[in-house]
Amino acid sequence: MSHSGRKVVRRYYGPPSRIFEEFPDDSDRPTFRAETIERAVLEKLRQFMSDERNKRAIRTEIDRRTKKAVANVSRIESQLADVRAKIERATENLALANREDIPGITKLLAGWREQESTLKDKLRQANGQHAPSPEAMAVMNRLDDLLARLDEADREKLAFAIRQTVKRVTLRRERRGAGTRHRITLWDGVIELRDDLGVAGVIPLTDDD
Repeated sequence: MSHSGRKVVRRYYGPPSRIFEEFPDDSDRPTFRAETIERAVLEKLRQFMSDERNKRAIRTEIDRRTKKAVANVSRIESQLADVRAKIERATENLALANREDIPGITKLLAGWREQESTLKDKLRQANGQHAPSPEAMAVMNRLDDLLARLDEADREKLAFAIRQTVKRVTLRRERRGAGTRHRITLWDGVIELRDDLGVAGVIPLTDDD
């Protein structure tokens, strides 16, 4: 939003217009100054991520998911090797088989090749899903330094990092008093963390924040 006669452009968070149309009696078009909200949310996240118990829980989750991903890949690779060995033996047998045995061996080959294709797909999925990046633990080991320098972060990169941590931020506003001069606006809310972070629950936001 830019004000007439001013060069300053201010950013706000607010509900989409459909909310006013769907709930005209419940909404007084609340808006929140973006820098105020972002400063409060970042500070709460900084406090939460600085807590040693939370850091231990996240490290434990990274380690658990890494081991699980490695175990899944190893298991599928072992199954794939077994199926490929069967295909190789069946192919050799097919070359030496009697005519009456060829249909049976061919049917077995078709089944094993189908299994091979399925296992290849599973292996691709196992390699690409649920495993933390190799840098995850390194980031956790530098977390205190990174948290101290959040103000220097590139906005887009910081937004990406927060999306890996936060599922949803909910804000609520309550207006007290009448008129414009004596009206008081209080707000609160919650920061909901992603389910796969390793730490459960929500971080409350209060008017004091």
